[in-house]
Amino acid sequence: MSRFFTPEYVERNDPALQQVRERFLKLSPEGYTGCCAAIRDMALTEQLHRIQVPTLVLTGARDVSTPHAAGQAIAERIPGARILQLPAAHIPANEAPELFCEALVDFLID
Repeated sequence: MSRFFTPEYVERNDPALQQVRERFLKLSPEGYTGCCAAIRDMALTEQLHRIQVPTLVLTGARDVSTPHAAGQAIAERIPGARILQLPAAHIPANEAPELFCEALVDFLID
């Protein structure tokens, strides 16, 4: 879980964390690693400019899997995209749900 959440969030060990952990434990190791490899090997950067809808790129300030700089690179390639960094790691919807929802609602209302 330390790959997806900050140490502080993991230490709290709340029910939402346990749900994510249980889901991960039920995954096929081969399937999970296959998906990770597919994501790693995707070469979609040069197609991002084709996105023509309002886009919000959310990043976690402490995300080691997809750091903020990676989110910035994505947002820079999508015309008009906005980027927002949340105080979380890789899964901010769980770790900072209020801020995540606020950002999403604000984006959708705009």
